[in-house]
Amino acid sequence: MKQCKAEEPNQKSIIMIVDFIIAQRINFGLTQKALAQKAGISKRSLERIEGEKGRVSAPSLVTIIQICEALELSLICARK
Repeated sequence: MKQCKAEEPNQKSIIMIVDFIIAQRINFGLTQKALAQKAGISKRSLERIEGEKGRVSAPSLVTIIQICEALELSLICARK
C-alpha cells in the first residue's frame, strides 16, 4: 500500500473538510453528540470544529481521521 506524507492543510482545505464533515453528519442523521461519541472525541471538540470551521484551532489529522472513520468515510491521499 502506498503511503503518503501528511502535510499541514491550509485554511481553505480545513474549511472544505469541515464543511464536508458537517454535510455527512447531517446526511447520516447524526447529532453532534452522537458523532462525537462514535469518533471518541468530546461533543465540545466537535462543536468547536464545526462552529469555527477550524479558523481558531484547526483539528488535528488524528481527529479528522477519527471523525471520518466514525462516518465510515475513507481518506484518499492525493499528490499534486
